[in-house]
Amino acid sequence: YVVLFRAIRNKHWKKIIKHIPHRYNLCKIGKLSPTTLLQVLTIAEKETEYAVWVALDTAIRGVFKALNSSGDKDKTAQFRKWASSKLITPIMSSVGWTPKSSDGHDGVMLRALVINLAGDLCEGDPKILMEASKRFNALCVSIANGGDGTWCSSSMTPITQQMSTHSKYLSQHSNI
Repeated sequence: YVVLFRAIRNKHWKKIIKHIPHRYNLCKIGKLSPTTLLQVLTIAEKETEYAVWVALDTAIRGVFKALNSSGDKDKTAQFRKWASSKLITPIMSSVGWTPKSSDGHDGVMLRALVINLAGDLCEGDPKILMEASKRFNALCVSIANGGDGTWCSSSMTPITQQMSTHSKYLSQHSNI
């Protein structure tokens, strides 16, 4: 773990990206405790590199899938709550919902990845549902006014982000 934490401190992205999946795989085969894996995942609290978040996303979703398929609803709920507060909320605060003029390609991709992850793991989070609802309604208005749904005129949100946002909203409101 010393190598990983040193890489984090020195921001050696290639080493970090290599070690996260490696630690996740060790956990899957029982060679690393889930608690230790969660400690490794806490690097996400201050991380804003898209490539690192791709690796984190795989590990976070893998842990969630394993807990969810285990049938242990309490542990799954605890993980959701922990991931939401420790991992997803900080990055959501950093990247936000709306593209910035300073975003490069990685910034756009990071935002879409994080919104998608938030929708999957922050189920029932009122802030996320409210924002997704607002953006879904803006898309509907745009389409109703002759827009093609590619861009919401009110937010200039890319279609990849719109789709993840709206699918989360719709999954929470199945009566629509």
